[in-house]
Formats: sequence, C-alpha cells, structure tokens
Amino acid sequence: MVVSATLDSPCRGCTDRCVRCHSSCGRYAEYRQELDRRKQECYAAHEQYDLTVALTRELRRRVDNRILGRKYR
Repeated sequence: MVVSATLDSPCRGCTDRCVRCHSSCGRYAEYRQELDRRKQECYAAHEQYDLTVALTRELRRRVDNRILGRKYR
C-alpha cells in the first residue's frame, strides 16, 4: 500500500504555537503517530516489491539459462 495523500501538520495556523511546543502538544503527537504508521506501511510495501523483483529476476535467469542450454549456478 503506497501512501497517496499527505497529512497537513496541525502546526500550520496554530495560535498556541511556541518554541519547543511539539513535546507537549497532543495534536502534534497524534499527527506524528499517524505519519510514522504511514511510513511503516510504505516501507513494508517497498520490501515486498523488492522481494518480488528479485524473485522475478532469478526466475528469468533460470529460464534464459535453460533456453540457452547453460547449467544452473
């Protein structure tokens, strides 16, 4: 699953904004948690894609070797 929509930071237009407010802001904590969750989903999707590509390449290599009469390595 690839993340298509971006999240808007709750800091934008916040009237309570001050220096170092991220550590105490509940809205920012929720935003950061959702952002981290989406990032993990994206990483998992990339890992699955990389595995699929690697397996496909290996299968193609074996088929090409069989067609050309080479031994498997």
